[in-house]
Amino acid sequence: MRGAAIIFIGMMLWAQQSVAQDRARPAGEFERLLNKDAASVMEILGLPVQDAQDGPARRLQFAGPACILDVYLYPPEDGAEPRVTYAAARVADGREADRNLCITILRLQR
Repeated sequence: MRGAAIIFIGMMLWAQQSVAQDRARPAGEFERLLNKDAASVMEILGLPVQDAQDGPARRLQFAGPACILDVYLYPPEDGAEPRVTYAAARVADGREADRNLCITILRLQR
Protein backbone atom coordinates (compact mmCIF):
# COMPACT_ATOMS: atom_id res chain seq x y z
CA MET A 1 0.00 0.00 0.00
CA ARG A 2 2.82 2.39 0.85
CA GLY A 3 4.46 1.78 -2.54
CA ALA A 4 1.21 2.66 -4.33
CA ALA A 5 0.95 5.90 -2.33
CA ILE A 6 4.51 6.85 -3.26
CA ILE A 7 3.82 6.17 -6.94
CA PHE A 8 0.59 8.19 -6.77
CA ILE A 9 2.32 11.18 -5.13
CA GLY A 10 5.14 11.00 -7.67
CA MET A 11 2.66 10.97 -10.57
CA MET A 12 0.83 14.00 -9.16
CA LEU A 13 4.05 15.96 -8.72
CA TRP A 14 5.22 15.05 -12.19
CA ALA A 15 1.83 16.04 -13.67
CA GLN A 16 1.94 19.43 -11.95
CA GLN A 17 5.50 20.16 -13.08
CA SER A 18 4.96 19.19 -16.69
CA VAL A 19 2.10 21.55 -17.59
CA ALA A 20 4.45 23.86 -19.51
CA GLN A 21 5.98 20.87 -21.30
CA ASP A 22 2.48 19.71 -22.32
CA ARG A 23 2.00 22.91 -24.29
CA ALA A 24 5.36 22.58 -26.02
CA ARG A 25 5.19 18.96 -27.18
CA PRO A 26 3.00 17.27 -29.79
CA ALA A 27 -0.54 16.34 -28.75
CA GLY A 28 0.33 12.68 -28.02
CA GLU A 29 -2.48 11.08 -26.02
CA PHE A 30 -4.86 13.89 -26.89
CA GLU A 31 -4.66 12.79 -30.52
CA ARG A 32 -6.46 9.58 -29.45
CA LEU A 33 -9.47 11.73 -28.58
CA LEU A 34 -9.34 14.52 -31.14
CA ASN A 35 -12.30 14.45 -33.55
CA LYS A 36 -13.86 11.41 -31.84
CA ASP A 37 -17.56 11.30 -30.96
CA ALA A 38 -18.73 10.77 -27.36
CA ALA A 39 -19.18 7.00 -27.76
CA SER A 40 -15.60 6.62 -29.04
CA VAL A 41 -14.23 8.69 -26.16
CA MET A 42 -16.07 6.48 -23.68
CA GLU A 43 -14.60 3.38 -25.32
CA ILE A 44 -11.15 4.83 -24.59
CA LEU A 45 -11.73 6.36 -21.12
CA GLY A 46 -14.80 4.59 -19.74
CA LEU A 47 -17.94 6.24 -18.43
CA PRO A 48 -17.70 9.93 -17.52
CA VAL A 49 -18.51 11.15 -14.02
CA GLN A 50 -20.37 14.08 -15.60
CA ASP A 51 -22.03 14.56 -18.96
CA ALA A 52 -23.22 18.13 -19.54
CA GLN A 53 -24.99 19.54 -22.58
CA ASP A 54 -24.90 23.28 -23.34
CA GLY A 55 -26.73 23.95 -26.58
CA PRO A 56 -24.94 22.02 -29.31
CA ALA A 57 -21.79 21.60 -27.19
CA ARG A 58 -21.16 18.71 -24.79
CA ARG A 59 -18.68 18.31 -21.92
CA LEU A 60 -17.65 14.91 -20.63
CA GLN A 61 -15.75 14.84 -17.34
CA PHE A 62 -13.56 11.90 -16.35
CA ALA A 63 -11.94 11.67 -12.92
CA GLY A 64 -9.50 9.50 -11.06
CA PRO A 65 -7.29 9.89 -7.99
CA ALA A 66 -4.55 11.64 -9.98
CA CYS A 67 -6.50 14.07 -12.17
CA ILE A 68 -9.75 15.35 -13.63
CA LEU A 69 -10.18 15.61 -17.39
CA ASP A 70 -12.82 17.72 -19.15
CA VAL A 71 -13.37 16.75 -22.77
CA TYR A 72 -15.26 19.25 -24.93
CA LEU A 73 -17.21 18.18 -27.99
CA TYR A 74 -18.63 20.59 -30.55
CA PRO A 75 -20.47 19.83 -33.79
CA PRO A 76 -18.25 20.52 -36.83
CA GLU A 77 -21.33 21.96 -38.54
CA ASP A 78 -24.98 22.56 -37.67
CA GLY A 79 -26.83 19.31 -37.09
CA ALA A 80 -23.68 17.16 -37.10
CA GLU A 81 -22.69 14.94 -34.18
CA PRO A 82 -20.39 16.71 -31.72
CA ARG A 83 -16.69 15.79 -31.93
CA VAL A 84 -13.82 16.34 -29.52
CA THR A 85 -12.13 19.66 -30.13
CA TYR A 86 -10.46 20.35 -26.79
CA ALA A 87 -9.58 18.77 -23.43
CA ALA A 88 -8.29 20.28 -20.20
CA ALA A 89 -6.79 18.50 -17.19
CA ARG A 90 -6.39 19.54 -13.59
CA VAL A 91 -5.61 18.07 -10.20
CA ALA A 92 -8.19 17.98 -7.39
CA ASP A 93 -7.23 21.39 -5.98
CA GLY A 94 -7.85 23.03 -9.37
CA ARG A 95 -4.27 23.48 -10.56
CA GLU A 96 -3.66 22.68 -14.21
CA ALA A 97 -2.22 19.23 -14.97
CA ASP A 98 -0.55 17.63 -17.98
CA ARG A 99 -3.39 16.75 -20.32
CA ASN A 100 -1.57 13.89 -22.05
CA LEU A 101 -0.48 12.32 -18.77
CA CYS A 102 -3.99 12.60 -17.36
CA ILE A 103 -5.45 10.86 -20.42
CA THR A 104 -2.87 8.08 -20.06
CA ILE A 105 -3.61 7.61 -16.36
CA LEU A 106 -7.39 7.58 -16.88
CA ARG A 107 -7.08 5.19 -19.82
CA LEU A 108 -4.92 2.78 -17.83
CA GLN A 109 -7.24 2.92 -14.80
CA ARG A 110 -10.15 1.59 -16.82
